[in-house]
Amino acid sequence: MKKLVAVGMVLSIILVSAVMVKADDTVEIEFSSSYLSKYIGENGVVWHNKSVVQTEVSIYSPSGFYVGGWHSTGIDKDVRGNDGAEIDIYLGWSGTIEWIDTHFAKDVEIDVGITYLDIPTLLNTKGDFLQPYVGVKKTFVLNESHEVAPYLRFEFPFPLAEDSPSGSWGVYGYLGVEHSWKLHEKVSLEHAIGVTYDGGAFDQEEGFVGLYKAQLKILLAKRLDINLGLLQVTTPISHMKDRDTEVVYGAGLALRWQF
Repeated sequence: MKKLVAVGMVLSIILVSAVMVKADDTVEIEFSSSYLSKYIGENGVVWHNKSVVQTEVSIYSPSGFYVGGWHSTGIDKDVRGNDGAEIDIYLGWSGTIEWIDTHFAKDVEIDVGITYLDIPTLLNTKGDFLQPYVGVKKTFVLNESHEVAPYLRFEFPFPLAEDSPSGSWGVYGYLGVEHSWKLHEKVSLEHAIGVTYDGGAFDQEEGFVGLYKAQLKILLAKRLDINLGLLQVTTPISHMKDRDTEVVYGAGLALRWQF
């Protein structure tokens, strides 16, 4: 029953928010791909302890709706069955609500949607999950070089099968602050610090995990970014026997097209 309530709540927010969006006038497609030293979740869980390649394609509509797919695979012989193999398909809406007109809340960005997680063996539905999510973020422009954006986000993963080999349902909570530092006209440092609450999804231990992420973004062309020095550090704040401090590094690129 709790699963149905969570799904219904998020889908209702999507439908209500759709009629209140501040529309853009372009459709954007974004492609990104990254090499990472290992696949570690923002909750500090080690999903794959070897190198992975993670690729994503997203389409953003003028109304604020978006759809996309994300793929991860370990650099192993079996690209469908390795621990780092995963496909996520998602649909959501992101934007601001026009009728909220207070000084603080009028520019708050809302992001709601649902993700289908194809795990642990690709194209086999027995261990797959659905994950509704909702998040809010507000960006403050400090000056020409610095922007900060506090954020809050919740995810509600639950299995499609009662006897799922991937584990049980739960909740994730993310609270933190993003900081963008423009070092040069075409170079910026994007980083964030936060805390993740793991409510025991996928049969992991419940507790809090500290998180730091950073990347050096270089604009090589109008539609091409190179992300160097990708870094993610997670460390358990609560006493958690199934997690240690983890450091992930890598590099990637991102391409964008507008129509």
